[in-house]
Amino acid sequence: MKNIKLAILGATGAVGREMLKVLEEYGFPTDAPLLLASARSAGKTMTYKGKVLTVREATPDAFDGCDVVLGAVEAEHARVFAPHIVRAGALFIDNSSAFRLDPDVPLVVPEINGDDIKKHQPELFDDHHADGGSASCAHFADRNNGLRHLSGGFGRGCRRHEGP
Repeated sequence: MKNIKLAILGATGAVGREMLKVLEEYGFPTDAPLLLASARSAGKTMTYKGKVLTVREATPDAFDGCDVVLGAVEAEHARVFAPHIVRAGALFIDNSSAFRLDPDVPLVVPEINGDDIKKHQPELFDDHHADGGSASCAHFADRNNGLRHLSGGFGRGCRRHEGP
């Protein structure tokens, strides 16, 4: 499997630290993710697969050479860095609410529409956990039991009513 050049934007925050942990637990094919955070966090160290990695400051040119950038920052920071990430040619998987209502940015829930990640440009995707968990459960319920009623809970206003 190809070694993916991956960065975590917001690596020192709670979500970023969890992303790093999950990547290691699942054996994601990357040797040493690029850890990016604010200037205040630059220089801190984190461990991945027994290697000590130094956190770098997130700047517009920090994404050069990356294949994938996982976003673990607040919406305003995601909006600032998204154009630089896409311009660098990386796939940006954002976990904030920044692009939730943008019709040009697909909400990708891997268990439901994971193949959509191959179809869209620009390479920017919303994978917000609050929507994803609910959507995964709803998809499973619909596929296996014929969902009869679903309302609310989704950032894009999903409503499905069937039957009486």
